[in-house]
Amino acid sequence: MIYLYGLLEEPASGHEVLVGMAGVTGPIALARLPGGILIYSSATEADILPRRRLLLAHTRVLEAAAWFGNLLPMRFGMMASTLAEVAAMLASRLTELCAAFDRVRGRVELGLRLSFPREPALAATLATAPDLAAERARLLALRRPDPMAQAEFGRRLAERLDARRGETQRLLFQSLRPLWVDHRLRVPDSDVQVIAVDVLVEDGAQDRLAAALVKAAADCSFAPTAEPSVRVIGPVPLFNFVDLVLSPRREEVA
Repeated sequence: MIYLYGLLEEPASGHEVLVGMAGVTGPIALARLPGGILIYSSATEADILPRRRLLLAHTRVLEAAAWFGNLLPMRFGMMASTLAEVAAMLASRLTELCAAFDRVRGRVELGLRLSFPREPALAATLATAPDLAAERARLLALRRPDPMAQAEFGRRLAERLDARRGETQRLLFQSLRPLWVDHRLRVPDSDVQVIAVDVLVEDGAQDRLAAALVKAAADCSFAPTAEPSVRVIGPVPLFNFVDLVLSPRREEVA
């Protein structure tokens, strides 16, 4: 068995240093096959559990490989019986592989995250909703707490906050979208994370996009009195935009 990491486009330069690097199942090896240079390691088990240290090892190999040329990453846990089996599958899909390399050539993947402290975001939400502000004042003035009314107030406030989060995301995307080639939305980590997206950008445009994100965050009215948390993650392997899947039963490049 062999464990598969990805495919480097030829010609590549300097990639030989990857040989012997610690991988998921053993030292990294390289093989020139139809469509590119396969990055793989020998494996004794047919199924590899997604333990954190193994997931990190898989990612480290791909991050190192990306320095040496255009790379089509494979998902964690992909196996094949022999190099000959992989070669046959690649040879049958050269047109798709060329199209996939065209998509990633000269581009990188970044993760963008933008969030705000929750209390200032709630305060800003109340400031835009007089009905909720009045209800909050009424509840605070009660001699005895009204749990049912408090729960209903909390539900309405959460709905209004989420609506503002969605509208803020829409407006931010209008200004940022011209700076990337494609994007994949992620599920937000919280109701105050207004951007959670992975983007495909031209290599060299990272600083411009990061600066635009910082400026958009500063101009944002979601929580205008609060300091936003801005994160730009990567470059990372392009899992979200080119997914190379090799299987004797179901073959796909998406």
